[in-house]
Amino acid sequence: FTDYPGSGYYSREDFIEILKFANERHIEVIPEIDMPGHARAAIKAMDYRFEQLIEKENAVAAKAFLLSDAQDTSKYESVQGYDDNVICVCQESTYDFLEVVVAEMVSMYEAAGVKLKTVHTGGDEVPQGAWADSEKCKELLAQQEEYSEVSDLPAYFVERFNGILQKFGITTAGWEEIALKIEHGEVERKEINKAMLTKNLQPYVWNTVLGWGSEDLAYKLANAGFPVVMCNAPSLYFDFAYNGDPKEPGYYWGGLVDTRQVFRLAPYQLFLTAEQDIMGNEVSPQELMQGRTLLTNEGQENILGIQGQLWSETVKSPEMFDYYIFPKLIGLAQRAWEGQPSWVNEKNPEKQERDFNEAFGIFSTQVGQQVFPLLDNLYEGVHYRIPMPGAKIENGILTANIQYPGLEIRYTTDGTEPNEQSALYTEPVAISGNVQLKAFNSLGRSSLTNYVGEAAATIEPK
Repeated sequence: FTDYPGSGYYSREDFIEILKFANERHIEVIPEIDMPGHARAAIKAMDYRFEQLIEKENAVAAKAFLLSDAQDTSKYESVQGYDDNVICVCQESTYDFLEVVVAEMVSMYEAAGVKLKTVHTGGDEVPQGAWADSEKCKELLAQQEEYSEVSDLPAYFVERFNGILQKFGITTAGWEEIALKIEHGEVERKEINKAMLTKNLQPYVWNTVLGWGSEDLAYKLANAGFPVVMCNAPSLYFDFAYNGDPKEPGYYWGGLVDTRQVFRLAPYQLFLTAEQDIMGNEVSPQELMQGRTLLTNEGQENILGIQGQLWSETVKSPEMFDYYIFPKLIGLAQRAWEGQPSWVNEKNPEKQERDFNEAFGIFSTQVGQQVFPLLDNLYEGVHYRIPMPGAKIENGILTANIQYPGLEIRYTTDGTEPNEQSALYTEPVAISGNVQLKAFNSLGRSSLTNYVGEAAATIEPK
């Protein structure tokens, strides 16, 4: 590893050690070989290999594992701003590369005494314009019956990669795009690629962002017969900020995700999950369900589970990793193990909300009084997020609360930052002027500061 966040690599020995460690704890490690998009590192590595072998006048070996096509004049730009991160899916050297990589991956699992069951191929965010002016792809499409358009090429790649994985008895997984046909134009069109139903693919569905038009995609794919893993961005993207406070790290393009949002996820009745859209506007479950596909009983059998994601480009330290993950991960574990929450069965909307709040209150108490003390003593302390206290001042009386009972609330009235020696809040107290409050755990680590005055109050806990 290097001293720079996001840099470094695992050696073969490192990865085998990770596999053994995970297997002893009944954890399956699913590697992702992210293609055909998001492949810039692999493309550049094989370009460099090509140049080195050409200098040695070994042209045959140089071309063996190329992932790029120097003659391709296609123009595109990825979401991340790259114009060179998509492999050429229309040349055999690409699949020779994958054969070698998969074989090496299998050998590492075998060395660890573990069976490689599933490989995730990514498959998402192939930008518009990729392969459009590739002569190799035009020749390939002219020779195919099943694949005739550029928009068919992602499916062609998935089928080829799936064939390689099947040789090793490995299931192919990927983001939802592997089960879709996507046509770019003035309006992007997506439809289920039913031809892929026979390929034993596992789509991981992420795009259920409210207002984007794919809120029911997981249900459509499950009802069609695909085994689906639900990865809903508005509930399970852990790199989203906990709330809209400018001091909170994280993205917000698909919404804000706090532990309550994770705990609220109702996998089989997804439209009961949402409380707000990505702009913070309240939403009605009844309105969300209008005109959208609901999960059938048969489709329910095809929901394999739920998965939380933490994309690491904004993670700058191990402490920040912990902050993003915990306690959201506890909410994910509770929902995954418990399954469909009981409160969704209540038909009266008001009582349903009360039942949910009661369930979340019990969960929050368990987290604050049982889980946090455990994390404080695990691996020299896990740097979980401590929520800011909620507080208000009315008629000169300060009232404060905390989302997780068991944490301490301390406050100051002299303009200084609260510390472990500051006044301990235990009950409503008479206050004059402005107040600063923080929550503290058993190790003395604290939350962000809440600044509260008579005229303005910030309340975080729900």
